[in-house]
Parts: sequence; C-alpha cells; structure tokens
Amino acid sequence: MTRDVITGQPPDDLLTVAYTMTERRIRHLPVVDQGRLVGMVSIGDVLKAQRDHYQGEVDTLQTQLLAGEGGQTR
Repeated sequence: MTRDVITGQPPDDLLTVAYTMTERRIRHLPVVDQGRLVGMVSIGDVLKAQRDHYQGEVDTLQTQLLAGEGGQTR
C-alpha cells in the first residue's frame, strides 16, 4: 500500500491537476479537504474538461471570424 499518497485539493485548477497527474504518472487523483476524501479525479475527467474548454474557444473564434467576414470590404 502506498504511504505517501499524492492528492489534490478542492481549489486546484485544471492545469494544476493535469500537471500533477502527468508529472507523477498517475491516472486517479484523490481530492482531500481538511484530511477528508471529498472526491476523485480521473485522467478521463481531465481530458474531457480540456476538450470542453477548447471547444468553447473554437466556437468563440468561429463566431468572431464569421461575423468579421460579412463586415469587411476590400
């Protein structure tokens, strides 16, 4: 059994969690608050959150590009 368990905390952001999991080569990260287990984050959770974030960025850029195409003349 592992004695020095790597954990996250509720205020940790996506980048921190992804970095910790990548650097430590772990697939699941227990989330602990004041010594109590409050959740578990999987690498799948991290990938889905990143995908959702970047899809939002893509949608915003597409909207801006399409709006700009109709308004510009040369």
